[in-house]
Amino acid sequence: MKSSIVVLLCVVLLAGIVSAGLADATGPGLNGRSELMAAGALVKASAEGEDINVTLLGANYGKFVNANIEVQLAAIYARLSAGGSMSAWVLAPGVVYHFLPRNPSSTVPYVGAGLAYARIAGDGDSESSAKFQYFGGVKLFIGGDYTTANKTVFIEYRHTNVELFDTNVKLDMLWTGLSCLF
Repeated sequence: MKSSIVVLLCVVLLAGIVSAGLADATGPGLNGRSELMAAGALVKASAEGEDINVTLLGANYGKFVNANIEVQLAAIYARLSAGGSMSAWVLAPGVVYHFLPRNPSSTVPYVGAGLAYARIAGDGDSESSAKFQYFGGVKLFIGGDYTTANKTVFIEYRHTNVELFDTNVKLDMLWTGLSCLF
């Protein structure tokens, strides 16, 4: 089952790369551009009455397949403290829709959804978990609007669940960082 999930994630990524390569890079908006993002979050979560502190650091690569839609792949490292210390690596493919205004603007809201495949290890045990995630946020373009600027600050709300050794943990986080478009 775990290897099937990894294969599914790779197929989703490959489909995004192929469709991105077929996209017309000369269209309006963000069409054809690529994006590198670096982000972090401090999260407080709870499961069965126990508080869990989570520190997340991640990097995303995204490719705009048309003016509004971006296919992304995120790699995230998480450090969890819940009655002990645990760490996780997360691979998260997703699709993001950007609400581009008619007139170029420096503020662009967006929503997205995808999968989050996590490999969690701690106290001599390890476990894998694959869950649906959704998110929404805003990109603030630095030094221009979305047609001229190549740097953004972004802030997003992200929700997912993680299965930690037979316990379902709900994660609601405020994810923030910088991105560069090229």
